[in-house]
Amino acid sequence: MRNNKHWAEDLKKDDKCKATIRHRTDGTKNRKNVEISIILNCIEFGVPSVLGKDEEGITYRVPYNELEAIGIKE
Repeated sequence: MRNNKHWAEDLKKDDKCKATIRHRTDGTKNRKNVEISIILNCIEFGVPSVLGKDEEGITYRVPYNELEAIGIKE
């Protein structure tokens, strides 16, 4: 059986990764490759995700599929 564990499951508080921050209504305002610092690794509404802060201190919930590892080749 194949192990389908996502690399982001191992992220802990204060780890860093890159994220795509999606704007709620205007896709032209999406922010790509934003470095975030992990606050909490969670499952919210059945979606595996992280809570993270950007360099401005704004907190976001980002699903695993919008994350990119820093310095890790998959």
